[in-house]
Amino acid sequence: SNALCTQQTPLAPNARGLSDMVWQWGQFLDHDISLTPHDEEAGFANITIYNESDPFYPAGAISFTRSQYDHETGLTTPREHVNVITAFIDASNVYGSTEELMKELRS
Repeated sequence: SNALCTQQTPLAPNARGLSDMVWQWGQFLDHDISLTPHDEEAGFANITIYNESDPFYPAGAISFTRSQYDHETGLTTPREHVNVITAFIDASNVYGSTEELMKELRS
């Protein structure tokens, strides 16, 4: 809603008349239903930067670690990634998905 989250000077006007609230809501939902931990043992998947005009060129690469995955998968079946929170839209990112996390978030 533009009434709820108006953009005074939009840098990229939206043809559908949507405000930034749309992507923010999507991000909120994503953080509610998925959390995949990193796994250094799974290896790195750095992206090498070759173009000198790229802002990341001085670093030489964009580095990131692979996601943790179920080691019973990936050989003869597609690799399945681990989700360490509930896969339900349950506001666990607000209230926690365990009593311990709930107490931590509310303190």
